[in-house]
Amino acid sequence: MEYKNGNDTNWYVLGKVNDANAQNWFTDTLLSSSQLPSWSGNSLGWIESKYNLDSVNLADMVQFRFVFTSSVFWGAGVSIDDFLISKEFTNDAKLKFFVSPSNIGVAGSLTPVEVLLENYGSQTITSLNINYTLNGGTPLIYTWNGALPPDSTISISLAPFTPIAGNNELKAYIEWPQDLNQANDTILINAFGFVFSGLPYSDDFENGTGGWISNQINNTIWELGSPTFAPLNTSHSGNNCWDINLNSPYFNFANAILTSPTFDLSNLNIVTLQFWLNYSSESNTDGLFVEYTNDGITWQRLGSIGDPQGTNWYNSTLTSGNQGWSGVNTGWQSCSYIYVAPWGNNYFQCRFRFISDFNLVDAGASHR
Repeated sequence: MEYKNGNDTNWYVLGKVNDANAQNWFTDTLLSSSQLPSWSGNSLGWIESKYNLDSVNLADMVQFRFVFTSSVFWGAGVSIDDFLISKEFTNDAKLKFFVSPSNIGVAGSLTPVEVLLENYGSQTITSLNINYTLNGGTPLIYTWNGALPPDSTISISLAPFTPIAGNNELKAYIEWPQDLNQANDTILINAFGFVFSGLPYSDDFENGTGGWISNQINNTIWELGSPTFAPLNTSHSGNNCWDINLNSPYFNFANAILTSPTFDLSNLNIVTLQFWLNYSSESNTDGLFVEYTNDGITWQRLGSIGDPQGTNWYNSTLTSGNQGWSGVNTGWQSCSYIYVAPWGNNYFQCRFRFISDFNLVDAGASHR
């Protein structure tokens, strides 16, 4: 990193390795490609670097730049984000992030809440309140006492909470009358509460959603009930099924997702997913497919056309390039897939995803 003053045409390196005025500043005293001090190697994830500009003889007008150089070898490179120049306050407490919970949790299970507090000011912090709310509810107040020197961090445990099924928004914030900078006092996290279901599992959806969650884009949605729009105007059994728009066709540019509960596959490395399916859509364009996740974050399509693990599994390549079901079937059909769990991973969740392009619509799809 370099800087220059005003109209000066010369650029100067900012800082050095082990600089007393900096944190996480430069790792290489002499980079071979530039012959200058720099960051190099692998940071093993994002790091926060800071420099006290009071130690530098800066003019009223100053400019900074990042300079990247390389030799004959190559790597992934470098990323820079959240660049900030700010005044140092005497008293400035900052909440950096939630240590716990993560973005996913188990609904109904007591979950720890932990935040990372940083002293961004020049004076030691000895006491303050850290409060947090769950989904905008009553704040839970915690009074912290201790000694946090400037440029230091501490992990603080707050009262645990019990996630509900679905989204849980946690908002933590500092209450400290002496804080001269409130802009960095608040942090948010959305933790999705999953409902774990044991095996064997079955649901005919006659008694509600059973923990399945429907999301939509562009007025096309998985709805639970008795379908009336032909030709998908029957349930496979009983009164209810999940259907794309119970009483109307689907719309263009659809992206409707129906997500299952989360399943614990402990001691079961091979399981069979089975359901009944009915569909009517624009062939080779609009349709549905099944996705799965082993961590609640990354989703991938389950199976392919002609997959030996599947029965009645996919017949088309859809608008997105994904393989799935499209066209008009001859009524409800049984579909199944033999899933082999990754070694050491007991987490499994699936979802039905219906998509469409910009042209032509039909009844959609139903499953039970």
